[in-house]
Amino acid sequence: MQMKTHGRRGEMRFVPIIFLFLLSSCSTKESVNMEIPSVDLKMEMKRISREMRQTLDDEFRLWYPLSLDTLYGGFYSDINYEWKLEGKQNKFVVTQARHVWSTANAAMFYQKDNTLRKVAEHGFRFLQDKMWDKQFGGFFDLVDQSGEPITEEGRIIKRGYGIAFAIYGLAAYYRASGDSAALRLAREAFHWLEEHSYDSQYGGYFQFMARDGTPLPDGYKGAPPKDQNSMIHLLECYSELYKVWPDQKLRDRLHSLLQIIRDTITTEKGHMVLFFTRDWTPVSYRDSSAAVRERNYEFDHVSFGHDVETAYLLLEASETLGLKNDTTTLRVAKRMVDHALRNGWDAGRGGLFDGGYYFDGQQQATIVRNTKEWWAQIEAVNSFLMMSELFPEDELGYFDKFRTQWEYCKKYLIDAEHGGWYWGGVDVVPGNKLSAKGSIWKATYHTSRSLINCINRLKSRTRTAVVKSFEPVNKNATPEARKLLEYLFSINGKRIIAGHHNYVGRIDTYPNRVKELTGKLPAIWGCDFIHYYRKEEAETIVREVRRKHAEGFIITLMWHAGRPKDDPPFGWKESIQAKLTDAEWKELITPGTELHSRWLNQVDAVAAYLKELQVLGVPVLWRPYHELNGVWFWWGNRKGENGSAKLYQMMFDRFVEHHKLNNLIWVWNTNTPRQLIDDEAYAYEDYFPGLDRVDVLAADVYHNDYRQSHHDELAELGQGKVIALGEVGEVPSPEVLDRQPLWTWFMVWGDFVNTHNTPQQMKDLYLYPRILTHEDLKRGQ
Repeated sequence: MQMKTHGRRGEMRFVPIIFLFLLSSCSTKESVNMEIPSVDLKMEMKRISREMRQTLDDEFRLWYPLSLDTLYGGFYSDINYEWKLEGKQNKFVVTQARHVWSTANAAMFYQKDNTLRKVAEHGFRFLQDKMWDKQFGGFFDLVDQSGEPITEEGRIIKRGYGIAFAIYGLAAYYRASGDSAALRLAREAFHWLEEHSYDSQYGGYFQFMARDGTPLPDGYKGAPPKDQNSMIHLLECYSELYKVWPDQKLRDRLHSLLQIIRDTITTEKGHMVLFFTRDWTPVSYRDSSAAVRERNYEFDHVSFGHDVETAYLLLEASETLGLKNDTTTLRVAKRMVDHALRNGWDAGRGGLFDGGYYFDGQQQATIVRNTKEWWAQIEAVNSFLMMSELFPEDELGYFDKFRTQWEYCKKYLIDAEHGGWYWGGVDVVPGNKLSAKGSIWKATYHTSRSLINCINRLKSRTRTAVVKSFEPVNKNATPEARKLLEYLFSINGKRIIAGHHNYVGRIDTYPNRVKELTGKLPAIWGCDFIHYYRKEEAETIVREVRRKHAEGFIITLMWHAGRPKDDPPFGWKESIQAKLTDAEWKELITPGTELHSRWLNQVDAVAAYLKELQVLGVPVLWRPYHELNGVWFWWGNRKGENGSAKLYQMMFDRFVEHHKLNNLIWVWNTNTPRQLIDDEAYAYEDYFPGLDRVDVLAADVYHNDYRQSHHDELAELGQGKVIALGEVGEVPSPEVLDRQPLWTWFMVWGDFVNTHNTPQQMKDLYLYPRILTHEDLKRGQ
């Protein structure tokens, strides 16, 4: 448990899109199944994943801090092929916001420190302070380096496309940081679009507006008023915003955009029309002369890159909306990728060509632009791998295309000499070797998003199979402890045990509240030795544990320890959440020092009560120094072999070897990694004490942060050991538990049953068929 300020209420969880909800009723000719890769294929997947991780690491190393404009704010735009700043450095809201999104997303991916989150914060400040129009609202589209708006023929034009990306970056930064100012601005931008850009007559959004928000329903400077590129990125930004702000109007607009893109913008062939009049009449120059068609190429052609990108965005939106059995969107997304492969794929070298065209009477698109821009190629990598999961047996061989496409990127797009990505494939345009690494259109968005998605997918597909071994790490474990651990392994992946944390003064208050709401009691009973130095309170815990064990409950205990340098009573802020200096920490972990001796006195006092439970035959799920990867407790956020993991190891050795405490199941309990400002928790592995001292790996989840990576990475680290939700604030939904089946138990923290969960959430959870309650345990389940 951390400070009781866990609530960003209403925030939705988000997991990597796997679309299992779509698969069972897909009506395409292929049978959909999640194929288990062979050993050789797993090795190849791991190799590609490592290459992608190195490429991603190099990209962020090259871009940041180089691109940070520390004088005026925001990010530099113009960076040449040798990574040198040059040019005017005008700033485009799209790319400024993409920097914010990319660094926020990467901060949540890496979870090593808060460097990238601070880069995202730097970009957010520029969006808020310089690019938001404080007179009329909305975001300026283009400003100079200092942040002054740039006019177009004496006018300031605002674009829905740019405002969409601003919302996108703001929502991701809020999701990473918890900075409520970012969410407020994202919501304000959404409402501004609703007032000025939304077309209430025909649906969708106008692309162009005057500075005061007046829409330009006939378009601007020859460009039609509606286009696929604005719509797909509004879809994308609303998906991102809905994850953190599940507003009903936002949901309606997101759903409507999905339908417009899927059913109106995308043709039966499987490609998108690029531009439309207000009433969604397609803009076409097919009947014009060759010269006119060429002059209007940007308005009328087949963009294979946008098609494969949109296939991903449609499925992401469907997942975000929770549209179960959405086979229509799945079929359209597949059709889009298939069309790109059948019409725009370079069968010789790999890669998607930039542009095609359907001339009258043709059934096959003619390639009219044989270049291969970087963004389309990496978007294809992402979508091909996604399709290979959904349709592993498809005749188009999506995984082979993914593999070939990645090799194309390595050979023709990634600059092996200077680093970064060329503007386009050098197989077609060798001069791209001298192309800019950065511009107002080019940064880290497409590449980092696709690489992170692919790394996560490949990691999921190559995860080591669970080994059903329940040998305790304490070889002298009591028969009761062995039996409990064996039971946990027996239900692993099949059932999940309900639990609840309790306070000494309110032993049954919250379990009884659960029963009042659901008709059932949690099966795990938890408590805390936080006041171990108060003999009466500690003895109360022992008595209650004895009673609960006799009634058939499973027991889990923890200890909010005070700093060893302090004397009881230990204040929450003054001791438990205070810090030790580096010198004090070194003294603490060094035997024979005064601070180490004080620590021994503390742990020995707690051990005495646990020993009473051993005599009584009570096995205990013991989770000491919990949330040790977080920044809020004195024992936390010390990486490396002499850091927080060392303290856990010291307790293990003291309890097992000195006190002969053999009734404990050792639960190494982290917090799920996060980047909330001044409330960070970092990557699991930097605090891991080793498999030889851990029976169960647990993670605490607050802020409804049930990301799939939190589950998958903990399972991978455990190499077959049991994993659990040590504490939760907002309870996991049945949908989360379906996607994350290896959690073996969860424990709701005390009064959070009332303060952070609705009665319906509790009912839904306890009605979930995989849940094990106290009543189930008494029946021998």
